[in-house]
Order: sequence, then structure tokens, then C-alpha cells
Amino acid sequence: MTELHYLELTELGARIESREVSSVEATRAQLERIAALDSALGAYCVAMADSALVQSAAADAEIAAGTYRGPLHVVSVAVKDLCWTKGVPTAGGMAIHMDFRPGEDAAVVRRFAHAGAVLLGKPQLTEGAYADQASTEWHRRHPTI
Repeated sequence: MTELHYLELTELGARIESREVSSVEATRAQLERIAALDSALGAYCVAMADSALVQSAAADAEIAAGTYRGPLHVVSVAVKDLCWTKGVPTAGGMAIHMDFRPGEDAAVVRRFAHAGAVLLGKPQLTEGAYADQASTEWHRRHPTI
């Protein structure tokens, strides 16, 4: 079988909906990939493994009960660190905000939750999310990623 992280979101969603793959299995595969690669890449400032596994188990239960919310249901996603996520550090790439934990979710986070998507975490941003990512030091050091 193709490794789950190489599948298009719609294909993965269809496999989960048909119960060929569980959302928990897909989420664990993504979290394992993050754990295996992120120490070298530094792509995530916050990984949300515990809550992602809870969300994916709930999504599997919904599908088992016959509830399917649409193409993003049970699919793992990440949101930029600029997006407020209730109770989760949201720094926008800025060290001075590293302890900021919003009291509410941003609209995009609410919409993903409503669609049944599983939130894996937040990718790292440049300072203040100001620079174009293609010109950042990280991309200069990792041109093939």
C-alpha cells in the first residue's frame, strides 16, 4: 500500500470513509512522520499529538455511526502559527509571543473543526510571518524539501 502521507487528501479521505484505513491509523502515520523528520526540518513549532488522536478517534466513531461530514472529515491538517487556536501556543513566529494561548479559535480553525478535519499542529513561521518563505534561511538550507 502507498504510504499514507503520499496520498492526496481526497484519496485519503475516501479510504477513511470506506473504512479501508481508520482516521486514527492515518493520524498516527502522520504524527510518526512528523516525529521522525521534524528534528532535522524544524517544520513544526507545535505538534498536537494528543488532541489529534482524540479528534481522529471521534471522527472514526462518527463514520462508524454513518455520519460523514464531507471531504475533509477525518483528514489531518495543520494551520499556520498565525491562526488562533484555543489554548494552544500561537506565536506567529515571534519569541515574544511564545506563551500566548488564545481564548478562542480563528475562523479557519473553527471551519476545519466543523468539517471534521483533524488538527495535527502548527508549522513554524519566520519572525512575524513577514518574509516570503522561498527566501528564508530554512529554504536556502533545504532546497529540495
